[in-house]
Amino acid sequence: MNDHYLSKKHPAFKHRFTTTNSGVNIYSPDQFKACEVRMSDIMDGLSKICRYNGQIERFYSVAEHSVLVSRMAEITGDSEAIIPALFHDAHETYSGDIPAPHKVMVPGLAKFEEGYELRVREALKLPGHDDPVWDRVAEYDMQILHREMSVLRAQSLPYWHDPDMESRVPLQIRPVGFEWREARAMFRTRLRDLQWSLGGNL
Repeated sequence: MNDHYLSKKHPAFKHRFTTTNSGVNIYSPDQFKACEVRMSDIMDGLSKICRYNGQIERFYSVAEHSVLVSRMAEITGDSEAIIPALFHDAHETYSGDIPAPHKVMVPGLAKFEEGYELRVREALKLPGHDDPVWDRVAEYDMQILHREMSVLRAQSLPYWHDPDMESRVPLQIRPVGFEWREARAMFRTRLRDLQWSLGGNL
């Protein structure tokens, strides 16, 4: 951490929260409440966050990824997993997309992310944390990851790309790399096509 942060002049030391586009102040996971979740913030956040820490050939949003994972569940015939798959990364609206290796390397980071994840699932009335549907969603997520690795990287990363895993993904499910407005519209359209909505703050 550089001297600018160590001096504690940065606003983060005084105001220990981030603020969403809709104006909601988001504090630590243990203070985060389900009633603070807004669908507009989820669509804004996920459509503007680039996966893989931006280390790919073009911008590719978490929103576009989420739609592809949801489509994977649908094509597989797993109707119970379609909505959970669409929202499996919705908590990244608040935590950011933390690279998986960082969650392994930094103690407590995965727990930090999980705090937001649990509140978002509660707000969206998704299955409980221990519901087996999440294991299936994780499998679809992993299959899509391997398709992304073959499409979005200029050079193959053998330790990240498993051709056998990718082969389970139908050819019509392919990352494009839409800019954020298109990705947001894609996510919104997916919600509408699934006839899924929540009233109130969402």
